[in-house]
Amino acid sequence: MQLSGLVKRPKGIFYGWWVVLTSAIIASVGGGFYFYGFTTFFLPISAELGLTRTATSTVFAVARLEGAFEGPIVGWLIDRFGARKLIVAGLIFFGAGYIAMHWMNSLVMFFILYAAVIAVGYQTGFVHTQYALANKWFIRQRSKATGVVNAAFGVGGAVIVPMLGWLIIQYGWRTAVVIAGAAALVIGLPLCPVIRDTPESKGLRPDGDEVEVKEVTGKSGGAAEEVSFTVKEALKTPPFWILCLAITLRMFVVGGIWVHMVPLLVFKGFDEQSAANAVGLLLVLSIPPRFIFGWLGDIYPKRYLLTLCCLINIASLIILLTAQSLWQVYLFVIIFAVGYGIAPLNISIVGEYFGRKNFATIRGIVAAVYAIGIMAGPIFAGYIYDVTQSYHIAFTTFIVAFSIAAITFVLASPPKPPVRVTGYGTSCY
Repeated sequence: MQLSGLVKRPKGIFYGWWVVLTSAIIASVGGGFYFYGFTTFFLPISAELGLTRTATSTVFAVARLEGAFEGPIVGWLIDRFGARKLIVAGLIFFGAGYIAMHWMNSLVMFFILYAAVIAVGYQTGFVHTQYALANKWFIRQRSKATGVVNAAFGVGGAVIVPMLGWLIIQYGWRTAVVIAGAAALVIGLPLCPVIRDTPESKGLRPDGDEVEVKEVTGKSGGAAEEVSFTVKEALKTPPFWILCLAITLRMFVVGGIWVHMVPLLVFKGFDEQSAANAVGLLLVLSIPPRFIFGWLGDIYPKRYLLTLCCLINIASLIILLTAQSLWQVYLFVIIFAVGYGIAPLNISIVGEYFGRKNFATIRGIVAAVYAIGIMAGPIFAGYIYDVTQSYHIAFTTFIVAFSIAAITFVLASPPKPPVRVTGYGTSCY
């Protein structure tokens, strides 16, 4: 992508970075207590409620399925009403759901609280809204801004997962969920007044530019408005569906790995606290790559960087699959962390290809599609373990899925800008 137009830097720090920083802090809470933190609750909840690993995995998978239905709706609500109101609602659902888990005593209640209340809060307050803000406030620096938000999920996980492991061992998982819910409310709600939905709402332009930056599209080299697909136009492009397939395959693997990370490391010889600490280490190591790939994504084609990261993750899973000692497991942690830096590009490539006006809705539909993968991965891994008492077949399958994803990302070339019919003919932008 090339850009034309005079770019004049604003004095002081662009307000968009304050929005991104606030979003990042809120995202770190959700990433730590929900996405990465679930693995610390896996074994104690399974043991107390008498659940198989398949059943416990299914709760997480159903939560992701709920996210599939919710994604397009939340995306539309963001584009229609703005992110801040939804963040407040999401925080309340999330915090109340975790606190209510203290009294949970059955699989049915587990489903209701985790897969409905908490999942709704997470998807609404911590995921779609935060990424939408980064993509609405930035164009030229979209990947950097998305990288900051995405890195925050890793920071939250790195800090919170070991802490959750310690809380669960010392005080039990029921106390830990109350602390998680209360922390989300206390940290998140006071930050919401900082959020502004778009730069235009403060009389600013994306990236803080004083004049509008325009994309150069087509072969003519002439300036045109920023590419902005409608939802219907995006759905009609082959790159949209190719991206959906590639991201779904990746999330099939990532979902399976993160839900089973602590059980897997225990299977490999760690105790539960050491496994939680290893997860924290992995997330710490993944933070610099998220920034690095976010920066590289504003310079080089994102689809090739996505392929590179998939290949790195394949190498890490081969090491884990053949690991016979703890140092090999730690080698997996290090290499997987590098490849996990891909995460910001999964988000920013959608904004780059289809524009920012309808980003939240389009990205919500992408999330609805890849939820199939993130739902299937944990159930598949749990079922394989219950049947074979080993993760070998599951992780062999994950390697194959990552390999197909790597090829598919290469094929996801940018879509042609939509053609608009005007009173003077047609225009492409």
